[in-house]
Amino acid sequence: QRSSHLQKELLLAAIDMVDAHSKTGGYIVYSTCSITLFENEEVADYVLSKRYVKLVSTNLPFGVNGYTKYGRKRFHPSLKLTKRYYPHVHNMDGFYVARFKKYANGVKKQEPEEEDDDEEEEEEDEDEEDGDDRDSDLDGAAAADDDD
Repeated sequence: QRSSHLQKELLLAAIDMVDAHSKTGGYIVYSTCSITLFENEEVADYVLSKRYVKLVSTNLPFGVNGYTKYGRKRFHPSLKLTKRYYPHVHNMDGFYVARFKKYANGVKKQEPEEEDDDEEEEEEDEDEEDGDDRDSDLDGAAAADDDD
């Protein structure tokens, strides 16, 4: 999984180098010679949340659509536009292809929900410092919800 972290960083760097308003359209192709979920869909899903890019058709005439869900994991619905190639199906090495279109320059701001979570944690920390344990029953319920 160390390689997926590196791939996320490399793909973000590649996206940052592309101008969304370039004459060639601001396209980035991400391809791996791997069929693992953490090097493919997880990386593509991650960059969708971090940069102003969207997935577009690969325009490849064959291959299996990328996963939008796998087990308990759920990915952005547009990952169906990516393509997977399997040795036992396509008689070639396994690989993955995703084609991104950059629609704006810059880095996406954090989701408002995440900021709200941080504020709640800060408030809880302040309550603990004040010796206020009125919400101790709720803390146990929140911890139980986190296990889902």
